[in-house]
Amino acid sequence: MNKLLRSLLILVVLVVIASGGYLAWQKSQREKNQVKLLKTANESYLDDQRYISFGTDSDYTFAVPKSYTVSESSTPGVKFLIPGGVDSTTLDSPEKTFDASVVAIEAISNVKPFDNKAIKNHVKNTVLPEVKKTASEDIKTVYAYTGKYRSATITATKDGRQVRQVFVYGGARPYMAVSGTKSDAFLEVINTLISVNDSNIKDDTALIKPVVTATITFLKEGKLQQLYDSASSEFKKKASLNQLTSAVNDSKNDLSRDVLVPGGNIAGNHFFCTLSFQPIEKDGKSTLGSLNLIKEDNQWKLQGLTLPTSSTPSTPTPKKK
Repeated sequence: MNKLLRSLLILVVLVVIASGGYLAWQKSQREKNQVKLLKTANESYLDDQRYISFGTDSDYTFAVPKSYTVSESSTPGVKFLIPGGVDSTTLDSPEKTFDASVVAIEAISNVKPFDNKAIKNHVKNTVLPEVKKTASEDIKTVYAYTGKYRSATITATKDGRQVRQVFVYGGARPYMAVSGTKSDAFLEVINTLISVNDSNIKDDTALIKPVVTATITFLKEGKLQQLYDSASSEFKKKASLNQLTSAVNDSKNDLSRDVLVPGGNIAGNHFFCTLSFQPIEKDGKSTLGSLNLIKEDNQWKLQGLTLPTSSTPSTPTPKKK
């Protein structure tokens, strides 16, 4: 009997050791996969622009597929990647939106970073019910570890065809990507979307943000000499201080509003973003402007500016290759 107990004890110990070894190996593999994931995200699609989100809890970046543009203003917190030639004003329903090959990106702010359990609960309690409500009851969900962190791939079909593809990911910046199908554009986004701090452009982003903020402050406070002095040499060749002053005076009503910059696109030494002047009245409409920066002498400087009712001479935004 004692021999049997000893044998059972030895067996239990061996199982525990094996289980611990397996878990350690699994953790090691996930860490290696995380390194590969970040490397792939940073080194893929280098000819495409990178979008940078400026949200305090959603500072992420991803490659923008060729011929696509990023729309930031229609739904707060959601970025819509819209194919060229598609009129965004016609996308007035989820069916029309995703049938048009649009890809939507939304940061998940109510899930803490790196929380694998919370992201799975969010999928079960929030995402799946919403997909069933807006797309189809016929869904397939696959959970996996993408790198070190939990992900979920959700496929919804209706009447024999796929109507929704959803990817939910935890990690440093939990997010959800949605499209009609697993298109090339959808795959490009989810394969390159990472936090700014994990990206190769984090240093430039850290320099761009304060320049954008300072430019808006100078415009709103009428500190145009300071703005002009800090602008790029190219801007100064195309616009005089008097021209800048005239443009700002023509847009005083808009500049009295709050100005939002959800993010922008970076391509090499060029950055450009939309300025969204928020409505004063509840049912009012926002107006739009734009801001271009260029990296000159290792500093990001104003290159072009367009205000809602008037514009200074502006250089074109960089085109995709």
